[in-house]
Amino acid sequence: MKHSHSNQHTGENAFGRFCETLRKRMNLTQRELGRFLEISEQTIQRWEQSKHSPTREHLTQLIVLALQRHAFTLGQEREEAERLWLTARQQEDFAAFWIRAQLAVASAPSALAARKPVPRTEEWRSSQKPPHPSSRFDWGDAFDVPDFYGRRAERLQLERWVLQEHCRVVCVLGMGGIGKSALSVSLMRQVAPTFQMVVFRSIRNALPCQDLLTDCLQALSPQPLPALPSTSDRCIDLLLECFQTRRCLLVLDNLETLLQEHDPEGRYRPGYEDYATLLRRAAEAPHQSCLLITSREAPAELEQLERRQVGVHALCLGGLELNACENLFEEKGLVGTGQDRAHLVRLYAGNPLALKIVAETIVELFGGEISTFLAQDTVIFSTIRDVLAEQYSRLSALEQALLIWLAIGREPLHVTELQRMLVPQLQEKRCMRRWKRYNAAHWSSGASSRRRLPYNR
Repeated sequence: MKHSHSNQHTGENAFGRFCETLRKRMNLTQRELGRFLEISEQTIQRWEQSKHSPTREHLTQLIVLALQRHAFTLGQEREEAERLWLTARQQEDFAAFWIRAQLAVASAPSALAARKPVPRTEEWRSSQKPPHPSSRFDWGDAFDVPDFYGRRAERLQLERWVLQEHCRVVCVLGMGGIGKSALSVSLMRQVAPTFQMVVFRSIRNALPCQDLLTDCLQALSPQPLPALPSTSDRCIDLLLECFQTRRCLLVLDNLETLLQEHDPEGRYRPGYEDYATLLRRAAEAPHQSCLLITSREAPAELEQLERRQVGVHALCLGGLELNACENLFEEKGLVGTGQDRAHLVRLYAGNPLALKIVAETIVELFGGEISTFLAQDTVIFSTIRDVLAEQYSRLSALEQALLIWLAIGREPLHVTELQRMLVPQLQEKRCMRRWKRYNAAHWSSGASSRRRLPYNR
């Protein structure tokens, strides 16, 4: 990419102006660049205002990132990098640094291109490749994830499936507000440099499969496509051809909107059955790409595909661990003892959305004091009730009955006790099938083993 060069990067505030120029050439905001370099947005602001100089480590990361993203003027990479180095008042010899920088670009892990870096194992690092030079990203309506707490084990598991095992289909399951989309978006931005094409699409508005395929094919094509087939089957053929010839990551968020409400089997709504074909063919056809899906409920074919196909996996999300929740409380300004914080996490089963809602309520009504809120003994209030009602409304009559009896019991209940309570009497297999669905969605997350049955795939 050609960039015009002028004397604007010399004289007073030279480093700040040049730093800002490079950031804009990389099409990054100050917050995004800060996340790349694992520093705050305010630090980037101080750099660009020449109020603060970067450390050698951060300057090195900035230059390597600019080289990776071709932000320097073509043919003048060394000269511009040296100008940046000198205006940052670095004492080390630039020639020695330049050799190391070129080596770093040749073998750089994707951590430099990660939106929100997380700790990685040596095994994970060894699996990384330099970013594809021709990578193209279409984030669609993916929301920003400025603060992502916890989920280290889950993220590492997803990274292993996507990067090391090259799984063809990965599904992230969990109840509303548990953080499926946040985890998937964070993962997507983390692994994006290892793919040639990355496309994110939300299907919250229940887009017909044909329309989605047409949109995705246009996004994945390096050139505009003048005409596309009029049938979903043929469009799936083209999508799989793209998956075979290039390494692509396609993320589909909110699949549950395509599934029938009150249906414990996970069947699709009338008119959306082509999505089952898409999922099945993406799982069964040989290719080098990955289809990543989020859903509150597992579609009917997922369990069968996971059992039969090596490259298909599902991850069921539970609540956040206590340490991650405490980070959230600190950000929201909550005050309380360790016991109070742990109690609050247990009350809401570590659900991030519920905890954010209740934290804002505690700050607004109780001055941030957790103990004062707990003394009210009011766990469910209007906004939390709306979150639960949305999930509850999708359940079948039997599933709703199971939850009602659990609420009435107020103590852990064995599945045989639940069977005796339900009227009319139910066959054990039918009851177990509904309970299996609960565990997949972690409705009983955090309860005792008597209340939460193991879900073994």
